[in-house]
Amino acid sequence: DYHAKANDIVVAFGMIETVEAMNNLDDIMSTPGLDAAYVGPSDLSISMGYNPGGDKPDEWMMTALKKVIDACRRHNKQPGLHCGSPAYALKAIEMGFTFVTVGGDTRFVTMGAAAAVQEMRTGVAAKPGAGGSSSSPY
Repeated sequence: DYHAKANDIVVAFGMIETVEAMNNLDDIMSTPGLDAAYVGPSDLSISMGYNPGGDKPDEWMMTALKKVIDACRRHNKQPGLHCGSPAYALKAIEMGFTFVTVGGDTRFVTMGAAAAVQEMRTGVAAKPGAGGSSSSPY
């Protein structure tokens, strides 16, 4: 029944990943049919002149994230954020983000592979999350 329900279940969101997008939040949020804004923090960091990566607690990132939340509230849109860890995702929800992603397929595959290698080397099964603590989505 996908074709009958697609318009009700698909979310249209604007990617906020550049300084240009940050400077045009109200224009982006007023786009007809847009449901949400989704922040890609690694690309946004690069565009702002910082090193790539996610889960940044730095003031410049917190200021940018608050601007996105505020714009979404003004335009009745949902703010979303890509997070690398559950702890950062929970902080994002506390800030006002209404949807978050935690990690990505590449990181989860890498974590699983690292756990398998550890078990092969030591004979002891790895604990969940033992594949590393990088916040990089890549």
